[in-house]
Amino acid sequence: GPDNWVYATSNNGRIPGGPSAPGSAAGHDIDSPAFERQMAFFRISQLGTYIGDQKALWCPKDITTRRRGKLKDLWLARPVKLTSYCWNGTIGGYNNIGKPSLGGKTYKTTNFNPTDWQLWEQNELSPLNFNDASNVPPPGNTGNGISIRHAGVANWWELNNPNGQSTVDNLPGGAVVGSFGGSAEMVKWVTTYRIINSDPLPNVLFNGPPYSR
Repeated sequence: GPDNWVYATSNNGRIPGGPSAPGSAAGHDIDSPAFERQMAFFRISQLGTYIGDQKALWCPKDITTRRRGKLKDLWLARPVKLTSYCWNGTIGGYNNIGKPSLGGKTYKTTNFNPTDWQLWEQNELSPLNFNDASNVPPPGNTGNGISIRHAGVANWWELNNPNGQSTVDNLPGGAVVGSFGGSAEMVKWVTTYRIINSDPLPNVLFNGPPYSR
């Protein structure tokens, strides 16, 4: 497909002598050739030409908590390690209500409300959330939603919040969300749970032309 926001999907001669695609970094840390390969494709991505330091795409707490134990194992299992965040798949027409995607194209920002979610800090308890740089949670799938690390509870990494249906609905904290209007805010976990599980469509997460009535 076409280049995306955080990594180019193919070389096309832009990395002399480099591989044809970024590949997976699952099982490898940032001191590995696999991660360096992803970094090379970050530098020619949509944002890579504007952002000088890739580390700006990592949440500081994501960096400090992934060094040991279970969280280190989850970090190493991530296929894409360039970012702590994901963009909303609705930008490319992806959805979970049976409508076709745009086949590699995207909508315009004017197709979305300013308060609609463009990106969020994603759930680190499931490496599957990092298979690429976008997500569209199926309705009810809170495990495909926001991060747990700012949940405001001790031993948050032991919570059962896989990429799937979740009953974790009462956490005091939240996670960072960025909107199409250019703002960012800390959205409470209980708010996200409600949006994914019970708010009518369309809403701030299930947004844009795919979900418009």
